[in-house]
Amino acid sequence: MTERQLPWSDTCFVCGESNSNGLGARFMREGDRVVLRTEIDQCFEGYPGRVHGGIVTALLDETSVWAVSVALRRFCLTREITTRFRRPVPGASQSSCMPR
Repeated sequence: MTERQLPWSDTCFVCGESNSNGLGARFMREGDRVVLRTEIDQCFEGYPGRVHGGIVTALLDETSVWAVSVALRRFCLTREITTRFRRPVPGASQSSCMPR
């Protein structure tokens, strides 16, 4: 199946290439599916070894918006999002964060 990278905003926290404080995620289109493969740096952990819930929600938000936008063939935005976590999301094994 052919992959195609979806467009992004340079300043977006989730996918922006120019946002040095962001996640640097890349969304791909595989047929009618939107796919995200990424690793979350330790600097985005809430507790050691656990990704912060706000980061996980931001990734879910961006992924769902891309999925709907691809399906409807028009740009969409999230009006409201509620996230209920079943278990913690494991964090990264190493960090590339710059000390502040």
